[in-house]
Amino acid sequence: MAGGIFIGSTPIVEVIHGFPDAPTVSIVPVDPSVTEGDTINFVATATGYGALTYQWFLDGVAIDGAVAATYDRVTVIGDDAKVITCEVYNPHTQSALSAGSTMTVAVAVYAPTVVTQPVAATVANGATGTFTAAFDGLPVPTVQWQLNAVDVAGATGLSYTTPAADYLANDGDSYTCIATNSEGSVTTNAALLTVTIPAAPVMTFQPEDNTVNNGAVASFPSQADGYHPMSNEWFLNGVAIPGSNIATYQTPVNDYLINNGDEYHTVITDAAGQPVTSDVATLTVSTPAAPAITTQPAPITVANGATAAFSIVATGYGTLTYQWYKDDVLIDGATAAAYTTPANDYLANNGDVFHCVVTDSVGTPQTSTDAALTVSLPAAPTVTIAPIDPSVTEGDVVAFVATAVAYGTLYYTWQQSVNGADSWTNVGDNSPNYSHTAVLSDPLGQYIRCIVDDASGQAAISAASLMTVAVGELWLHLDPADISWVSDPAEVILTGNEAEIHGTGTLFPACKSTPFVLEAGVEYQFTASYSNTVHDNLWWYVHTETPGGVLEEIWSSLFSSAIDVTFTAVGDETMIKCSVWGTAGNGLGTFTGGHLKKKEYTPYDGVMDVAVFADTIGFSDGSAGTLTPLLTLGGAYNRCLNLRIHAGASGTPGFIFEMVPAISNGGWNTLTFITSTGVETTINRGDCTYTNNGGHQTWQKADVDQSVIGAAGTVTDVQIR
Repeated sequence: MAGGIFIGSTPIVEVIHGFPDAPTVSIVPVDPSVTEGDTINFVATATGYGALTYQWFLDGVAIDGAVAATYDRVTVIGDDAKVITCEVYNPHTQSALSAGSTMTVAVAVYAPTVVTQPVAATVANGATGTFTAAFDGLPVPTVQWQLNAVDVAGATGLSYTTPAADYLANDGDSYTCIATNSEGSVTTNAALLTVTIPAAPVMTFQPEDNTVNNGAVASFPSQADGYHPMSNEWFLNGVAIPGSNIATYQTPVNDYLINNGDEYHTVITDAAGQPVTSDVATLTVSTPAAPAITTQPAPITVANGATAAFSIVATGYGTLTYQWYKDDVLIDGATAAAYTTPANDYLANNGDVFHCVVTDSVGTPQTSTDAALTVSLPAAPTVTIAPIDPSVTEGDVVAFVATAVAYGTLYYTWQQSVNGADSWTNVGDNSPNYSHTAVLSDPLGQYIRCIVDDASGQAAISAASLMTVAVGELWLHLDPADISWVSDPAEVILTGNEAEIHGTGTLFPACKSTPFVLEAGVEYQFTASYSNTVHDNLWWYVHTETPGGVLEEIWSSLFSSAIDVTFTAVGDETMIKCSVWGTAGNGLGTFTGGHLKKKEYTPYDGVMDVAVFADTIGFSDGSAGTLTPLLTLGGAYNRCLNLRIHAGASGTPGFIFEMVPAISNGGWNTLTFITSTGVETTINRGDCTYTNNGGHQTWQKADVDQSVIGAAGTVTDVQIR
């Protein structure tokens, strides 16, 4: 039964009596039987009043997130004999619980299959090889690796690593893996192990020239590193010496006329049959006078990056040979009386010591004195930084880059100072790049510099870069020169950005900004406050001012303690001014200068309250259409603040959508905006507010603008919140 309160024949409040019936619900499938891993799609069929909500349960416990009319469950073995139910609720909190559906879940078993075959491996001699396989099967199969069809003890994992492989013993070994469970077994393909032939032997000690007295024996030692066991065979003047399988060969008694100049070498063969031939060692019998060095090599000083030329003069028996050494290490190819070094580096070569060994025709050597090399200190480093003296806004990140010309590996130290002269503080190091966030009043100062240390220990300091930091937000300031009175002058006491104003009368302006430029079309928010005020018949006024001095009012209101106004900038404003106007009694109170910033909006949370239309409308020619109204707005309901529109049909670039009231009544506003295909368009303004004079209203769709459609489309799901 319905009744109400009337003024004349116009109803003011309509009263609805009684509650609807409780909902009903049933679910399918009932008592399903599946195998673990299967998905059961439960569907609830419910009837009842209003918009129904759902909650699914497992053995009476609510399932988190299962709040739709359907519920998909991927089964596990633990679901066996468990019961699924669904409870439905209407807007009056009445509910109904479905009958239970008991799940029967069976364990799945199947024979093993190979998922990953082992891959052939090639390893170096002495290294290990690893083979890996993967299987599928239930129950989980056990595995056993085999080597050449014979089980490998303890090799029961999916991965098997061989012992160290030997070229002769293990090259060509075949590995397989067998997986077995109660349902059967499977064997992988064979994977071969290839052991690469060992490296050829390398001489680690060459037989050396030997000088003996006539009638003495000579010994020639040798040594090689390689794949054992190894054998030696010595040669005299290129002819093999029988029975010479020995590392150190000792000659018979030597005779000067017969054996002076004999040459010995050895061939060492490893276990794989690979040979290496030693250097030839010359035997000198009877020793003539040793060579004499008449001019010793002299010390040399060169610049960093330059070469150095050492030389020696010697006399002696027969043809002399030369061998140069650096820091007592033989220099390959340095076998002339003069030796020129490669380009020298300060860190690597300063202090190197050179000498030369001179040998005569019978092998008698003579060693020179040492000659030191001095490499001069490299040129001192230089460094510059960029940007120099940047102008930034507080909160900006300034990317400084150091460019250095210096020797070797560089180390960077970034510093900050309050005066650019002393009191420098380290703020970053070991990078040519430094990112600095600008702070309006930085306790470390606004000067930035970089110190570069080069590899030689020399340092360079860049010129300091002074940052000029501007205020990030526009704050309004108070100054006696900006404050005037239409009547009854008052006293103003300024403290920082706050003013105490005493007296009666009209104050104009109360605040004034520094010059600035706003972005056209951007929404800005201006806030300020006024406290401790006798506010009898006072008004706030807020204006923008153009470069020509024209004031445009953007907000006015009967006095309250604070200003909080949002406006869209035209783009040519240079000032914000605000004032209090009216009779304030004795004492105008305390004004706090406000600030201006771009308007920030809270993102739409995606929660919609109610649908406006019950159907959808398709269009292809831009003609107007009408949707069937679902929502009647009446009584005290007035929430048309945000709208969301969904549009379908691919290829539709966009369209103009207009909502108007079905009946013009009481100040309802038409709402028009442009949206795009597949995009949710949200209007965060009060453009569709209305004044209800007691009647019932509905929304209707009035028009779709053909000029911006270009293709067919569909309007759906128009909602308000």
